[in-house]
Amino acid sequence: MAWDEDGRTGMKLGPTEDILVFPTVLELKVGETRSLRLGAVIPFGPVEKTYRIFLEELPAAEKPQTRSTVRVLTRVGIPVFVAPVKLLEDRKLSTLSIGAAGASLDVQNTGNVHLRVDTVRLEGFAEGGAKLFEKEAQGWYVLAGGHKRYEVAVPKDACTKVRRLVMSVKTDKEQVFQEPLDTPGGACGT
Repeated sequence: MAWDEDGRTGMKLGPTEDILVFPTVLELKVGETRSLRLGAVIPFGPVEKTYRIFLEELPAAEKPQTRSTVRVLTRVGIPVFVAPVKLLEDRKLSTLSIGAAGASLDVQNTGNVHLRVDTVRLEGFAEGGAKLFEKEAQGWYVLAGGHKRYEVAVPKDACTKVRRLVMSVKTDKEQVFQEPLDTPGGACGT
């Protein structure tokens, strides 16, 4: 599946013939491993191309039963990245802002390869610098040329005491980028 991201709604998938997978159907016994072969039928370009390959467990052929049963089948999505001709990693963070949902920050990927955000951390500090709270949110991929908004709620019991917020974005490469915001009137939002 061709894979794109929308900054607000998330993953967008569509059919593609850019990637070949072999074999298309295989049988695995418990504890067994098998290899899949992937091939790109498109040329390398100036920007990374992104896809997701899905492995799905098929229901076993079983005799019909007289009573109802529920069976859970596994479906796993694996990201596939077709590298660009020349690698450029770059990103921009918007100014940290406060709204009804809490503190928010946009991560814009201005490079030509994906950026994987591991975690987003929001810390709130009192007037003297004492830490009032720390909250963390899960990250996700920001594909080349894309952006993603991260929102973290400010605890209601601390919002009137907050005088400074710091949002940190940590990537899968252990890079940490921070964006501070002074909040002399508190951080309770609008």
